[in-house]
Amino acid sequence: MVPAATQSQRALANQTDGATRWFVIWMLFVAYCQGAGWTLSALHQLNATGYALAFVPFFAAVGLWLRKNPNTNASPLAAKLKHRLSRPFPFSFLVLAALAFLGGALCPPNNFDGLVYRTPRVLHWMAENRWHWIHTHFGTLNSRTAGFEWITAPLFAFFKTDRIEFLINATCFLFLPGRVFATLTRFGVCARAGYYWMWIYPTAYGFLLQAGSIGNDMFCALWPIAAFEFALRARHNTRIEWVWFSILAAALMTSSKAFNILLLPAWGIAVLPTLQLLLQRPLASIGVAIFAAIVSLIPTALLNIHYCGDWTGLTVEPVLLDNGPPPFNLAVNSILLLVQNFAPPIFPFSTAWDRFVAQIIPTATAARLDHFFEPDAARFRIPELQAEESAGLGFGVCVLLFLILLRQFSMRSRTSVKNFFSHRNLIALAALAGAAIYMAKSGLYAPARYLLPLYFPILVPIIALPAAASLTRKPWWRAAALATFGIAAAILIISPARPLWPAETVLRNINQKSSPLLQRAALVYSLYRDRADLLRPIRETLPTNARTVGLISLTIPETSLWRPFGSRRVLHIRREDSPEFLRARGIDYVVIGPNIMGQVFKSTPQEWARRNNGDIIQQFRIQTVARGAPTDWVLIHLL
Repeated sequence: MVPAATQSQRALANQTDGATRWFVIWMLFVAYCQGAGWTLSALHQLNATGYALAFVPFFAAVGLWLRKNPNTNASPLAAKLKHRLSRPFPFSFLVLAALAFLGGALCPPNNFDGLVYRTPRVLHWMAENRWHWIHTHFGTLNSRTAGFEWITAPLFAFFKTDRIEFLINATCFLFLPGRVFATLTRFGVCARAGYYWMWIYPTAYGFLLQAGSIGNDMFCALWPIAAFEFALRARHNTRIEWVWFSILAAALMTSSKAFNILLLPAWGIAVLPTLQLLLQRPLASIGVAIFAAIVSLIPTALLNIHYCGDWTGLTVEPVLLDNGPPPFNLAVNSILLLVQNFAPPIFPFSTAWDRFVAQIIPTATAARLDHFFEPDAARFRIPELQAEESAGLGFGVCVLLFLILLRQFSMRSRTSVKNFFSHRNLIALAALAGAAIYMAKSGLYAPARYLLPLYFPILVPIIALPAAASLTRKPWWRAAALATFGIAAAILIISPARPLWPAETVLRNINQKSSPLLQRAALVYSLYRDRADLLRPIRETLPTNARTVGLISLTIPETSLWRPFGSRRVLHIRREDSPEFLRARGIDYVVIGPNIMGQVFKSTPQEWARRNNGDIIQQFRIQTVARGAPTDWVLIHLL
């Protein structure tokens, strides 16, 4: 018998369940933050006062709408929760959500990309009360889309901290099951299979490990699901507002990560049958289209064209894209996807695996891999523990999907050509084509993570197979599915990014006499613990009156120098900047990070200090990554 948690499917055509209403409000809030960010920037009012005034009409409109449109179908919250929690799958999901929330609340944010460019770029903008093209050699600060950043900007403006930034991902994670179920059932997946997979799919390690993080991969994977759901809702009930919501979700899909434009053809196939509904209210539809353009990738693309002549911004980034033979890249990325998605959640044999890979890859192939791919991708590296920097669907979800395929083959059922080209399958094929385009061009390490937004439409036909519903009736399959929740919980508990066990206490006495595995564990946990404030020794060396600090760096966790937010401004220094230019900007102290001096400045910190009439105050040895030695940092006082 199908479990009773199927409200999204049973809602009347002209009604919407409470969870969907709250999700729509969340989506509109996210979109509103995009528009508010660009608008306040144009007015040079990107600050707490500007946001306070901007949010008044939004929350007033939401409050008025909720008052005029109460959710008459809502059952009492306590009764609903009691019913849900009496069942093992929603209860298990709630446990995972609680663990993820607890990790985000207890541990400072330490996502590397967040600390390196997503948080700093917002702090740069707010220091000038507007978006601006940042004066830097580190092009990533300027060229990336700003979908996630525009949600964090009001948090930084009001609270002067990034400690609550994880709530963005935590909120998106809680919405995932409902959106997955609603979309699967509208794609024609039977309610029984949809029920189980609405809880299983969010346990993908890429989602789960970012539920308490400041990473943006899970955030940007939610909007494609919503875009497909709303397009299918509009097709089923012919209501124009769902077309509008689908357009907005697709816009957020592109603004949260540029790679998501590869999903636009698939979304176009989904929304195409409903576009005639836009003619019912043409002026309103034009308004929605204009607003969607503002909250999409388009503003960033236009700014990239203006400042660097390339809409993608890749001309100012050291990114390995479109630099290898497409067939070779496609083949390598296909192997990487299998390796990364089926990698064991805990893999203590990482070093042995590296040696094995080095032995079996021919020398000529290894040279091509090193040329076209990032180092870890070229070595098909598997980490000791699943981490948000590389995790995709993960071992548990992939095994359950593989079981569906095995079961389907054993059933020996035939699929007609007509069914193969169904609307659902055409969407999946278009999404698969988008993934293939990415894989043919990318030399990045973690395709399993980057393709997180594309997995869902590709996998829908698998979950729609008769075998998927058949397996849910097998006690052993349900036990295996629940076991994936247990593995996922273990990953959350031992995750170095947000450990929920006393890692620091247990590993405190590890020394060079301990086993290499324990030494490695101690190093990794300590680095994640300190990453949020990695440059604290440098910051504490600065005089308290140093309100502006110069920075010469590339990929380093710059956020640490800004702490506490609002107390100091960090200004990047380029190779061509003169001493007079530096002093005109109020820079008296300069921090020089590793690697950039030889790569970009063709100089040494000592030579740069002499040319700019500066004294080296202190040198620092700071370890930023577990693999490799500590790097050299220099603090200079300009006289």
